[in-house]
Amino acid sequence: MAGEFTKDTKIRASVNGTIANADENNRNIAGLSKDSILGIDVDGEFADVHMGDETIGTDGALIKDIKVRETNQLEIYDSLGGLVGNVAWEDLLNLQSATTLTQEGTSFLPKQILMSNGTDLDHDIDFTTGNFVFDDGSGQAVASALTKRLDAEWAEGSNVGGLDTGTISNNATYHCFAIFNPTSNTSDFLFSTSFSSPTFPSGYTLKKWVGAVITNGSANIIRFLQNDLGDGSLEFIWDTPQLDFSNTSRPITSTVATLTIPNGIDVMANIAVSQKAGNTPGDVFLLIRSPNQTDMTPSTDLHNMCITDTLNEPACNTIHTSTKSNTVRTIRIRFSSSNNAGLFKIFTRGWIFKA
Repeated sequence: MAGEFTKDTKIRASVNGTIANADENNRNIAGLSKDSILGIDVDGEFADVHMGDETIGTDGALIKDIKVRETNQLEIYDSLGGLVGNVAWEDLLNLQSATTLTQEGTSFLPKQILMSNGTDLDHDIDFTTGNFVFDDGSGQAVASALTKRLDAEWAEGSNVGGLDTGTISNNATYHCFAIFNPTSNTSDFLFSTSFSSPTFPSGYTLKKWVGAVITNGSANIIRFLQNDLGDGSLEFIWDTPQLDFSNTSRPITSTVATLTIPNGIDVMANIAVSQKAGNTPGDVFLLIRSPNQTDMTPSTDLHNMCITDTLNEPACNTIHTSTKSNTVRTIRIRFSSSNNAGLFKIFTRGWIFKA
């Protein structure tokens, strides 16, 4: 999935080595000729769109130009100006001459690289085939599907180590990168505890963050599912929700809770909160915020959860919510009252990060 396509987005195509851009809403793509090709998936069939006097797939229509619409579509027109058809941006499979792109504008690539637990569920990660834009904006590359081991030093290829340095640790975050060697034109994958400065293998100089995994107290990868949300965001869902906070009292001052989410980046933490009502009648409010936000007092108008304490029939209240974390894996919680309370718990269900 390529992500959101707007009027400010630029498409690039190589025309005899020159980059052509479609720059604004409803502007034609300048510089495209009959030799310019965009690869498009039409109803599951791969078809090349040729400009000028060529055709798209088996439709037999002559292609004159392609227009960009705000509705996340490419509109294809024939030589008489008639609309041949709409191609959803999500269906664009392949942009030719990918390695010729420059830092100018925004590049949209198909096929997000996804991750899953490998055959060795505790130590391996399977990476799918996909494309990635280098995080310095200098270009892009294609990565083949590989399996990398977190419990072994990095080696090139599949079913071998992927760790940049050191050995696997307990309760640690390992950021996952697609990496590229411009000399050999080789792509691979790498694990590192550093989000900003992984240690590259020899010859590899370019990278793109594609996800993160976390180990438990036994240095095993916590099992997860991953979803591409289609706007550049990746969702990670724990196979088993992680109990990260449990207390029998209600903190009425700002209190941090450390969650099972990656270290080194601020993410949107998906959590479930449960609170057994106390036996002193009245409403108690819970406010959950990012530590990067101003500390505020929960109130009738500012809260995530309202717990109604009752004298005779204490109930259990549960909510599912999302809160922005900070780079050290914490969120802030605060109650409006410390009335007699039952057990208060926070379960981390997963997290979302937009790379």
